[in-house]
Amino acid sequence: MDTAQRGMGLSWPAARELTRRSADLAARLGGVIASGAGTDQLPPDRIHSPRILDAYQEQLLAVQETGSQSS
Repeated sequence: MDTAQRGMGLSWPAARELTRRSADLAARLGGVIASGAGTDQLPPDRIHSPRILDAYQEQLLAVQETGSQSS
């Protein structure tokens, strides 16, 4: 995935699905991929200081569950 697309219209659910599909394909081909994690599931129009760590953990867990390496 081009990480430049994160936060530029590619929603978190779509990115999560793309990560899942990419990791699945890589595993079937004997490879591995790395996938980024961020906080783009949080609405951009508010301050989220208390939720930032939870948002990162949510995405890291989702990436790790796919078998992709998190970065």
